[in-house]
Amino acid sequence: MSSFGLIPVSTLTAAPPLSNWLIKDVIEKQAIGMAFGQPGTAKSFFLMDMSFCVSNGIDWHGHKTTKGNVIYLAGEGFSGMKARFRALEIKYGMTGSGLFISNGPAHLSDLEHAQAVYNEITRVCPDPALIIIDTLHRNFGDGDENSARDLGRFLTTLTALTQATGASIFLAHHSGHASSGRARGSSALRAAMDVEYKLEKSGQTVTVSCTKAKEHEAPEPACFELQEVVLPGWFDDEGIPLKSAILQPTTYTPTASKPALSEREQKVLQALQACIEEDGWPPERSHIDAHPALLDRKSVQLDTWRFKAYEELRTENVQPASIRQAFLRAREKLANEAKVLIIDDFCYSLE
Repeated sequence: MSSFGLIPVSTLTAAPPLSNWLIKDVIEKQAIGMAFGQPGTAKSFFLMDMSFCVSNGIDWHGHKTTKGNVIYLAGEGFSGMKARFRALEIKYGMTGSGLFISNGPAHLSDLEHAQAVYNEITRVCPDPALIIIDTLHRNFGDGDENSARDLGRFLTTLTALTQATGASIFLAHHSGHASSGRARGSSALRAAMDVEYKLEKSGQTVTVSCTKAKEHEAPEPACFELQEVVLPGWFDDEGIPLKSAILQPTTYTPTASKPALSEREQKVLQALQACIEEDGWPPERSHIDAHPALLDRKSVQLDTWRFKAYEELRTENVQPASIRQAFLRAREKLANEAKVLIIDDFCYSLE
């Protein structure tokens, strides 16, 4: 993608840099960043909103942007993204000019596939300002995220893309199963990031906090709410108007609460979140109508969750005869604490 070379430091320091912000105080030009959080924390809404603003050169929630073309490497949920981008067009009163989305995942840990991605970028949009990768998992390819070798290839691709195109890169990634305070996988991933943001959701409020800023001062945390948007002229097969959502700033800050779950209950919840991450399905329309908070969440069948949870409980050396009861008790506690929602055997994580 790019050739190796050396330049004198004196050339580098001969003149001060021009404005180096892609999004003022959020991410610099030619930086690699990551937004991570549990499933359902509006990571895609966050990055889609950001990409729309950059592509049109409009302020992103009070932060000035440098206008430039944007590549959005989408690994899943293409029909949902269509509705979300339409909602952004309605919000900002303009089309998504200069914004290009992939029609499938990119497989960036495979160098041959990565080269094909680069070739397509140079063919369609040779001068992108921003490349969104949503999500790392879906665009990683056949490699193992936890393998140092495979992750190294993936990170090499990201560096090559920034150097060859001049674009910044922003990843969407999931929190670790054992700790929601850090991104999943090797610490080498975080070490490679220039900037990192954690997204957390409490009710309808999404809090975005900067957890790493390598070359600039970390911005203050910001809170948003998901606001429903009706899509004029868009209907489903039964003639019901289609809806999506957008992020809107809010001054409300959720109060921190002490963890109320036991270690076993947390494992059962994490089992559900892992299932949703791997095989989750978009919510049924009837579920959204009854529970609007499910708009950006996914579900799995109860049997899928139960099977995964039983595997986790066996690692605790729970007696086979007691596993069923342990799962039922944990499931009941999670439902009572509004950590999960079960509708007709469809299971949602509300965390």
